[in-house]
Amino acid sequence: MKTLHIVPYFSPAWAYGGIPRIVIGLVGALARRWPEVWVLTTEAGSEGKREPSGGEGGNYRVVVLPNLSNYLADRFQFFFPRGTHEFFRKRIADFDLVHIHGCHHLLGVFAYSFLQRERIPYVISPYGTAPRIERHQAAKWVFDRLFWDRVFFQARHYHALSRLEKDQLQDLGISPEKISVIYPGVNLEEFSEIPPRGEFRRRYRIPETDKVILYLGRISPRKGIEHLLQAFGAIGGNGFRLVIAGNDWGYQAFLERLARQQGISGRIVFTGLLSGKERLSAYVDADLLVYPSTLEAFGLVPVEALLCGTPVIITRQSGCAEILGKIGDVPIIEYGDVPGLKKCILGNLGKKVPESAKDFLRRELDWANLAEEMIGLYARAGRENAPRPGSG
Repeated sequence: MKTLHIVPYFSPAWAYGGIPRIVIGLVGALARRWPEVWVLTTEAGSEGKREPSGGEGGNYRVVVLPNLSNYLADRFQFFFPRGTHEFFRKRIADFDLVHIHGCHHLLGVFAYSFLQRERIPYVISPYGTAPRIERHQAAKWVFDRLFWDRVFFQARHYHALSRLEKDQLQDLGISPEKISVIYPGVNLEEFSEIPPRGEFRRRYRIPETDKVILYLGRISPRKGIEHLLQAFGAIGGNGFRLVIAGNDWGYQAFLERLARQQGISGRIVFTGLLSGKERLSAYVDADLLVYPSTLEAFGLVPVEALLCGTPVIITRQSGCAEILGKIGDVPIIEYGDVPGLKKCILGNLGKKVPESAKDFLRRELDWANLAEEMIGLYARAGRENAPRPGSG
C-alpha cells in the first residue's frame, strides 16, 4: 500500500508541538514495513534546514513545499504552500490511501478535491486540534464553515490518541465505529543514552542543592501553567526553582506578570524551546515534572520524563493519564486544583521512578507495535471498500 502523509509542519519544526514528533515516529515505523511512504509538508519551522524540492528522510520520501509566508504560518497558523496543485495533479493518483495529520489547514483542503476525484480514501488524525481551542477561534470557525468541514466530516476513518480524544470526536458528531484509539509512540533509541546529571543546571546556573520543578511544553493558556505558578508560589522558601521551558504562544508575558505579583520571579527560569539533548538534560536535572494541562489529547512530555527517571504529576484531563494511570505511582490531579497540586509537588519531589515503570512504557509505546495497529486502521479504511470510479 502506497501512503501519503499530509502535515503542515514536520521535522525539525519542534516549535509546533507534538505533531511533527508523532508523525516522524509513525512514518519511520511504517517505512520499515512498506516500500512507499511519502510525506507532504511545508517549510514552516525548518529554518532553512530542509530543501523545498523534497528529499529522503529515513526510508520515506519527504516533499517540502515553500509557504507563501512563514510569518503568517507561525503567527496565525496560516499555511499556504506553493506548488500544492502541481503535486496533487501529478502524484495523487499514485497513492492508495492518504493520512491527513492535524486540522484546520489548507494542505488538507487542497488535497480534498483530488481525493474525491480519484476516489482515494483518507483518514484524519486531529491530535487534539479538532475542537476549536486556543488561538484564532473566530478565524477557525470561518475557515471550517467555508472549507474544512467538508474535508473533516467525509474522512473514511479517524485516529484518536486517547479515549479522551475519541470523546471529543464523538461530541463533534463522528460515529464511534469510525474512530480508532491508538496511542502515540516514543523514539526509544533517543532514551537509550540519556545525558549525565548537571549539564542543564550548569547552563542555567541552578545550584545542585536546589529542587527543580519543571514544566516543558507549549506556553499557552490551555496548559495550566498559571496553576503551577500559584502552587509554586504557595510553597515558599529559596531552595526551589521552577523551570518553564517551551515555545511561547503569546502567554509568557502574562505568566511573568503573575510571577512578579507573587514575588517569585527570581526563582523562575524561562528557557524558551528546548530540543534534542538539551530537552533530555532538562528532564534529567529536574526533581519533578508537572504537566498541568487540560483538553490534552495525549501529552508525550510526561512519558519522556519518566523514561529519563524523573517523577511526574499530570492532570486527569490529559489523555496520557489513561496509560500512566496503569503504572500506579503517578499522581493524577484535577485541572486547576492548586492546593492539590502544591501537596503533590511536596510529596513527590525527587521520588524514584521504578525500572518496571520504564519497561511498561517501552512495551506499550514502542512504535514498532503501534505501527501495526495503524496498518490495521488503514486496512479498515482501505481502498478495497471505496466505491470505484464509475460505480456511483
